[in-house]
Amino acid sequence: VNGDVGSLLGGDHTKALIGQLIIFNQILGELRLDIREQVKEMALIRNSILECQVCGFHEPRSRCSPNPCYKGVACLESLQYPGFTCGACPPGTSGNGTHCEDIDECSLQPCFSPEACVNTVGGFSCRPCPPGLWGAPLAGTGLDAKTHRQECVDVDECVE
Repeated sequence: VNGDVGSLLGGDHTKALIGQLIIFNQILGELRLDIREQVKEMALIRNSILECQVCGFHEPRSRCSPNPCYKGVACLESLQYPGFTCGACPPGTSGNGTHCEDIDECSLQPCFSPEACVNTVGGFSCRPCPPGLWGAPLAGTGLDAKTHRQECVDVDECVE
């Protein structure tokens, strides 16, 4: 067994392997130099385009102009991809700041009856209480519908 290991570690196979590794190492060194050169060339090309007399000089444009966020949502430039972050969606909507969708507050049933609820952009309102009942009108925004509910109480017409 020791003779087999010795023949694998020595002789022509080892010399051939070392020769291949030396060539591989030289190729990697050449590739590294080529990449460094290409990085310099790309920087030169980028600067040439920016300073091109025909094109005119252009400052790098703001990622927030035009505003990529939902209407009324603040845009802040960022070093992270995609180069900006959007603030929170407006009250009564949900989403990531770029895309905001109206919350259907009527699905939370804030009104005396489901039919009395009117979903509006960013909020809701309740129709007046039906005849024979009394209650304050109610309107709200977003998740107000969870905590504020329209109350309609029976009016006793016999009591003066």
